[in-house]
Amino acid sequence: MRAVMLGWEFPPFISGGLGTACYGLTCAMEHLDMDITMLLPTTIQNLEGATAVSSEKGYCRLDKLKHVVVKSVPSEVPNPYYSSQKLKSRTSGIRVFGTGQAGGYDGNLTDRVYEYAKRCTDLVKDETFDVVHAHDWVTFPAAVALAGKLHKPLVVHVHATEFDRSGEQINPLVARIEQEGMEAATAVIAVSHYTADILRRRYGVPESKIYVVHNGIDPKPDPVKPQNGKKHAIVLFLGRITSQKGPEFFVQ
Repeated sequence: MRAVMLGWEFPPFISGGLGTACYGLTCAMEHLDMDITMLLPTTIQNLEGATAVSSEKGYCRLDKLKHVVVKSVPSEVPNPYYSSQKLKSRTSGIRVFGTGQAGGYDGNLTDRVYEYAKRCTDLVKDETFDVVHAHDWVTFPAAVALAGKLHKPLVVHVHATEFDRSGEQINPLVARIEQEGMEAATAVIAVSHYTADILRRRYGVPESKIYVVHNGIDPKPDPVKPQNGKKHAIVLFLGRITSQKGPEFFVQ
């Protein structure tokens, strides 16, 4: 089986959980003897030809994924969740200055997302796939277009919704793109039952289309060593400093 997957980050260029989730999924799909073509924005520097990213724990190697092909797509829609501070040192087409309708995204978001969709369909126009798999709203229009052109099933993977990111003050353009993607999908994957409930209540997604697939982990225990011979209580908050991640509750 051949799958075309759309996302905006993948090792070795990742900034958050989406890239990690995509990598884990592709590894699992390889074990099922699936061939995966991953489409990613070219604004992630030097994506093609990159084979590894170093870390304290070792390497996450693209060249070990024998059935994965990474193709870059000329685009101005890379990771849409960089803060404006981070973007001062990055090249990006969309800048996040806040959340929801009052803040949101600069530039013509809709045109950029749909231009990305056109380029994705052009890039793989001569290829055949059995399923289209899209991650998050930025890729949904491209995935809908691809699935329609190929006449193949569309799976959309919802890691978070606009209601998670913005509360009640949503960006209506983003919510509409999410809505259209889920309506066109054959199946909708939610990362939790909480997310699945939002999809039912806020977007009207039928229960029969929703599949809850929790994110997994790759456990690598690393015991904490006491400093200066004393035992300290160490508590970790792992997540972006945004309201969606709830750091204020952690501090409380």
